[in-house]
Amino acid sequence: MSAASSRIRITRRSALVGLVAVAVLVAWLFAFYFPQTRKLAALGAQRTALRSTVAADEARLAQLQNEAQHVTEIRTMYDRLHGYAPRTEQLYTYIRTISGAAKSAGVTITSLQPSPIEAVSGTAYSAIPITAAIKGPYDRLLAFVKDLYDLPRLTDVNALAVTGGGPGTSRSTILTVSLQLAIFTSEKPAGATS
Repeated sequence: MSAASSRIRITRRSALVGLVAVAVLVAWLFAFYFPQTRKLAALGAQRTALRSTVAADEARLAQLQNEAQHVTEIRTMYDRLHGYAPRTEQLYTYIRTISGAAKSAGVTITSLQPSPIEAVSGTAYSAIPITAAIKGPYDRLLAFVKDLYDLPRLTDVNALAVTGGGPGTSRSTILTVSLQLAIFTSEKPAGATS
């Protein structure tokens, strides 16, 4: 009997130890494991959100790097536009340029009269009207007018009137041309509002 009762005690003792072990395990699960699991789930959600943010940032960075490759091209276009319509009137520079074009075409500028700057409706630019009188043979006058369109500054020919020539004259007859030109600037006329 003593062997049987010893066996039962061991079994009871084992059951008691097992019960205490299960109670400690359950307490550990509720005290540490489940709260840590919730924290891990929250951290997992944060990691997913951060990965999404990083992916969006990397896409934006790739876009900016692609755009940065075109900065030189955009700057060149901006400088060209600025040359077509500079920020200030720069009349002296234009007069020198148009005089060079006249000399190159073989014509003579007899007068060049700029008028006050005026706003061009519907644009961010202003126009400087210029009245010009030019003398030369037909072919050279034609070359000069074509050269006006190739000037580094945008030049608009608004009106052209030719005098001289007529029946009995040749292409080498000296003609007088009156031009109504306009050059452009991003400068606003005095008193204009933006």
